[in-house]
Amino acid sequence: MLEFFITKSVLAKSKKGPYEVTNPVDSCWRCDSDWEKNRKNLVNCAPGFAHGTTGGKGGEFYVATDPIDNAADCKPGTLLHAVTQTEPLWITFKRSMTIKLEQELIVTSDKSIDVRGTNMEIRNATGITVQFVKNVIIHGLHIHQIIPTKGGKIKDGEKHLGLRSASDVMFGASDSYNADEKMQVTVALNHFSKGLVERMPSISHPTIISQGNRYSAPGTFAAKEVTCRGLSKPTKWKNLN
Repeated sequence: MLEFFITKSVLAKSKKGPYEVTNPVDSCWRCDSDWEKNRKNLVNCAPGFAHGTTGGKGGEFYVATDPIDNAADCKPGTLLHAVTQTEPLWITFKRSMTIKLEQELIVTSDKSIDVRGTNMEIRNATGITVQFVKNVIIHGLHIHQIIPTKGGKIKDGEKHLGLRSASDVMFGASDSYNADEKMQVTVALNHFSKGLVERMPSISHPTIISQGNRYSAPGTFAAKEVTCRGLSKPTKWKNLN
């Protein structure tokens, strides 16, 4: 997996032949041998609806050093501390690590989570929430075996810790929240794999561009059906977009 972060020149030398970039995002930054010194140039690589997103480009670099996740004692150096700061930040990581989130990780506006150069995983825990915010970039993060949580005290800002209920919707508030029709999402170059019960990405109301995604379906026929909506009844999903 670490080979994903190696520059084009190194790959060409190790494979004893020409190396071809396989997707537009990689071709935008990998060919620069000094990409690590020019990390913020990643903002020029956002495709689709995300074009023009700058994330934390206008802020300082923040290097995360600690995989601990504890909302009650949010220490500097953790990813939780970084994403809940008020100011724009470009977040990188000192080393490879696995983070097990106690509760959903709520990302605030004007943040870049730039994993390039390390192998960062969120595994066997809840996931990431990007809600009521703008201008967020998350690049190169590996997310595995996400499980629902019951909610609880969750840090959703630099100075706020509050109660939230459980949630595990990929895009949108719920199947019944029609205001999500205004949402525009580009889902590109992801690998959806184990533990899924339906085709991905799965949404109810937003408009999406889905490009270059891989979905490894389980053996059941329904999980491979394009129009299948998981455990929902046909009367519920037949009128969805």
